[in-house]
Amino acid sequence: MLGLGCPKHASAKIATPRDVPHTFKDDALITGDADAMTAYLTDQPYYYRERGVSVRMINPLNYGIDLYGDMLFTSEDIMQTQPELALRFRRAALKGWQYALENPEEVVDWTIERYGSKRVVPHFCMRPARPER
Repeated sequence: MLGLGCPKHASAKIATPRDVPHTFKDDALITGDADAMTAYLTDQPYYYRERGVSVRMINPLNYGIDLYGDMLFTSEDIMQTQPELALRFRRAALKGWQYALENPEEVVDWTIERYGSKRVVPHFCMRPARPER
């Protein structure tokens, strides 16, 4: 899929790309279920490194495509009738992200305690590539 969104000179040479539904299984590259997959740079490299698996990462940002995994959406109606609500929500979300970036261990502990996880704590503590975003 990345080759379809990158500038032509940067596209991968794939004769016939085949789209495979994402299983969200961390070991899809190891088991051969997929040759490429979307992943978060904040933790997936840790997963593979811990298993001694070398992977090549293609970051869309290197090709002029700035995709960020967490986006906020609202309806046209809310923006027309309650714009302050949308702005307050945006400010609160950004404040929450800032707190999480400044207190990663606390947020990881809270997330694991509240939602549980099979991942180990160091997996969650990988630093984002661009924490100032």
